[in-house]
Amino acid sequence: RGGGDDDDDDDGGGGSAALADDTAGASINRSKLAKLVAELRAVRAADATSKALVFTQFKTTIDWLADELPRHGFGFRTLTGDMSKAARARALSDFAADPPTTVFILSVRAGACGINLTSANHVFFLEPCMNKALEAQAAGRVYRMGQTRPVTITRLVVEQSVESRIVSM
Repeated sequence: RGGGDDDDDDDGGGGSAALADDTAGASINRSKLAKLVAELRAVRAADATSKALVFTQFKTTIDWLADELPRHGFGFRTLTGDMSKAARARALSDFAADPPTTVFILSVRAGACGINLTSANHVFFLEPCMNKALEAQAAGRVYRMGQTRPVTITRLVVEQSVESRIVSM
């Protein structure tokens, strides 16, 4: 864990990728997955060396993505708060050093502080974060000394949903 830097207030630009509203939760999950996969494919097509961070607030979403992303051809690592210090260090090292591993799935809380992820230059938030400072800290993991590429921040938000109301607040 460790302390974070309080100077990570640059939101990096980017924007929100709105999704059509589906009333069934499973449909929303599939819509977000389809949008995330499309975005990840576009990142890979534009630059095969690009890497992406995917932040979520839910362990169940991390587990779900861990099942789904390989089906779409993406190598990944995960980082959660319940990992041992050695497992966290290994996941960080593997993500940075392994070219086929292009996606790092992180819990917002576990991945927001004390780590340097300049090997990534795309950041995706799967849900709105009620704590904007925590979101800025999470995005700030790629804004560190050594970052040589432009960074893109994308927030996936379902239109006309609780998510869109949270974002508008």
